[in-house]
Amino acid sequence: MQTGVNVGILYVGFSGGIPSFHRCEVSGIPILSVTLPRILRRMKQLSLGILRRAHSILYGIYKARHGAPTLIHAHSMYAGGICAAHLARQHKHPFVVTEHFSGYSLGTLKVWQLRAIRKAAERSTRMFFVSETLRRDSEEQFPQANWKILTNNYSAQLTENIPCFRSSTGREYFCIVARLDINKNVAMCLRAFAMLPDKSSDLFVIGTGIQRDHLQYLARDLNISHRILFHGAQSRVKTFSFIKGAAAVIICSGYETFGMTVIEAAMLGTPVISTKCGGPTEIMGDDFGLLIDKDDIEGLTKAMQEAVVEKAKFKCDDAKRIVALRYSPARIAAQLKAEYAAVILEQNGRLQQKES
Repeated sequence: MQTGVNVGILYVGFSGGIPSFHRCEVSGIPILSVTLPRILRRMKQLSLGILRRAHSILYGIYKARHGAPTLIHAHSMYAGGICAAHLARQHKHPFVVTEHFSGYSLGTLKVWQLRAIRKAAERSTRMFFVSETLRRDSEEQFPQANWKILTNNYSAQLTENIPCFRSSTGREYFCIVARLDINKNVAMCLRAFAMLPDKSSDLFVIGTGIQRDHLQYLARDLNISHRILFHGAQSRVKTFSFIKGAAAVIICSGYETFGMTVIEAAMLGTPVISTKCGGPTEIMGDDFGLLIDKDDIEGLTKAMQEAVVEKAKFKCDDAKRIVALRYSPARIAAQLKAEYAAVILEQNGRLQQKES
């Protein structure tokens, strides 16, 4: 709304056992959502049909109250883009997709899902990839004639006065913000942390996931459980506070399509250490922070030591300046508005050709 574009959000999710409908408004943005029983998600192709039908119902409610949209913007081709393609064809709208899903490279999608994605992608007016890494790694899945690189932007809240978290013990700490799964490879961070010769620091783990129990057992086996604090899921502002107070933020992923934690840490003046896992490599390059090879535990231990004694090496001032320039909300919004205008112009041109 702040950029002069009227936006509405339609969302369908799976949780609990009783279907529910919600309508609210946040910062002037109308949000319509449906929550369906989680069991429906396991019904494979049937669940996709249910998603399309649910989005169609939400679209009808939205249109009746707010009018028809000029275009539809989906986030991730599966399953938002598939549903958007259905709505766009049914109501004669152009639709665009921002793709940030890592599953194409990680091989998490089934053949039938990839088939549905390709079919929807062929109908899209524009595909925005959040990084060149993702575009390159998913080029077999999508038509490449209509793609653009359009990165994520940092939260405007990062320009506000974020409080700096201070541990009640007064001890220095490192911070990892991640979903606790195999790809995020938090175990690597624990092993590197255990090798630090100086035992006077802690490690904060922000996030939840299926590997939490495994990681807690690993911390015990490494005899560092008293120095590892699993904080679970946190609010955005609280997470920013943890990042701001850290000696360094660490990313150990095997693959990342972008790297939101990198730009958040950069804006907060915190050193960044990351594996060479795609998106972070593009963001950081040789400009700031430290990049290490995947699974290089000794390299990570050394980088953590350097974050404490050689913070200048991480070029935190340069990091903030570069990120503020490249990934600001105003810059990305302007790029997106220009793409919207181009898409609408193309659509109007096609309609005029049909009429003539």
